[in-house]
Amino acid sequence: MKNTSDNATLFNAIDGYDFFTNSQKTTLQVLLNLSEDNIVNTTVNSLCELVHITRSMMYINLSSLEEEKFIIKRDSIKKRIISYELNIDKLDTIKSLYNKKLAMMEK
Repeated sequence: MKNTSDNATLFNAIDGYDFFTNSQKTTLQVLLNLSEDNIVNTTVNSLCELVHITRSMMYINLSSLEEEKFIIKRDSIKKRIISYELNIDKLDTIKSLYNKKLAMMEK
């Protein structure tokens, strides 16, 4: 992601996104934190520890985020490593909706 201000806005936008469960929101935020050049290489166990959910719930979250095109699965580097690319266009859509909500609330 670009800078800290953009990250803070995106994290707030994800928190305010009504179409995610709380664990999906946290999963996406963790993926954002772990990403480098919008690519995340990690293990499911690491994600589970960071989000504080079970492996089965993590697989559901990842599947849902992938189905909604917020993340794109990539070929894994190693056997236990999962790799995802963050879909910046979808994340920008969330941020745009959030900014519109803020503007409406200020009126």
